[in-house]
Amino acid sequence: MVGTDAYPILRDAWPALVDCLSSKDAEVVLAAAYCLAFVLEPSASTLPALALARRKAKDPMVKAGLELAYVRLDASVALLRGEGYKEDLDVVPLPPNARKADPTMRAVFALGVVFRIHPTRRVEVEVAEALDAIPAPCCVGSWGNGQFRTLRSP
Repeated sequence: MVGTDAYPILRDAWPALVDCLSSKDAEVVLAAAYCLAFVLEPSASTLPALALARRKAKDPMVKAGLELAYVRLDASVALLRGEGYKEDLDVVPLPPNARKADPTMRAVFALGVVFRIHPTRRVEVEVAEALDAIPAPCCVGSWGNGQFRTLRSP
């Protein structure tokens, strides 16, 4: 996991990490995406780079890892700006694009919802079901021991 001690190193390595998104090695791409998901300052440039890498990726797990990094960073930026889900939503729904996605991508979109909500908010059953459908153990690059496994229902 990326801690505060590693943050300056990742921030300084940002250009190299973005370059790694175009690697042919899936593990390199996934590791770079994971690191980039936590570096806030250059997010205006990182988000388009992650989106472009996802569009170019052929491997479904690489696509999932890139999307997960994108939704994680996007949620952090939104919450930092006070742009989380509106308070008038009692229950946060699954995004429409998730409904036709395969189970892994549906879970990634569900995590995007979870990343953006206040801890006291609830999600629709569809979001919980998408997370529950993740086979255990499940990892997408560096994502796994944290977000994927602990968000499953007991």
